[in-house]
Amino acid sequence: MTEQRYLLEVDAVGKTFRRSRGLSWMLAGGAGGTTRALDDVSLRLQRGKVLGIVGESGSGKSTLANLILGLETADQGRLVFDGHDTTTLRGQALKAFRRQVQIVFQDPQASLDPRFAVGRAIEEPLVIHGLGNAAERRHRVEAVLEETGLAPASAYLDRFPHELSGGQRQRVAIARAIILEPSLLIADEPVSMLDVSVRAGVLKLLGRLVKTRDMAMVFITHDLSIISYVCDELAILYRGKLVEQGSAQEVMRSPAHEYTRLLISAVPVPEARAPSPPVESPHE
Repeated sequence: MTEQRYLLEVDAVGKTFRRSRGLSWMLAGGAGGTTRALDDVSLRLQRGKVLGIVGESGSGKSTLANLILGLETADQGRLVFDGHDTTTLRGQALKAFRRQVQIVFQDPQASLDPRFAVGRAIEEPLVIHGLGNAAERRHRVEAVLEETGLAPASAYLDRFPHELSGGQRQRVAIARAIILEPSLLIADEPVSMLDVSVRAGVLKLLGRLVKTRDMAMVFITHDLSIISYVCDELAILYRGKLVEQGSAQEVMRSPAHEYTRLLISAVPVPEARAPSPPVESPHE
């Protein structure tokens, strides 16, 4: 039997932040102190799979995302991407890694430059990485617009973010993230800022992209009601610790940790599997 190959391996990772010494500290004459954001967290993720990271604010979800992206450095443990320890990457190897790991942020209005038309916003990563000439880049931009449901592409290329709906802006953000053909996509609360009526369409799009592009996705959320739409595996973070993980169906059906049971009890549906809301038209 051949050894199972993981695209992403997070091994016993920990991260501590030092709290700033502000005015209150000076007046009190105390010490700054530290905050343990992540403590001995280990995860595995294969291509074609979606790993859901669930927890309330302050649980360490965003810190974990930043560590995977290489925006923060772990105090302990290691992160391995496609067989390479990311903490040792430098120069061209680091640039290649950044091309392979992309993120879709929570708020598409904040993540898109209001000065850039849609075409330029999506093309920008290709320019940064020196990929293709102008004609080739234009072709790739049009292709990802169509792939993300913004068709015909010609109707969106010259529009600005303020001229789009929330769902359309998030589709532009997704198109920008996948134009470099990454192996791993991090989706950080990607539908929490969208109307309920458009969430299902964006979730369906993300799930389809994982399969058709043979990539993996880390899906960060605090909302367990949407897990069944997109996640294969589930990891529950509580105060920086990984308290439960397993298949999404098993964790939702038979949670082992009290914190997981509390999260599930807060889901406003009678069962873990929620009824499908209306699917958004990308033109809305």
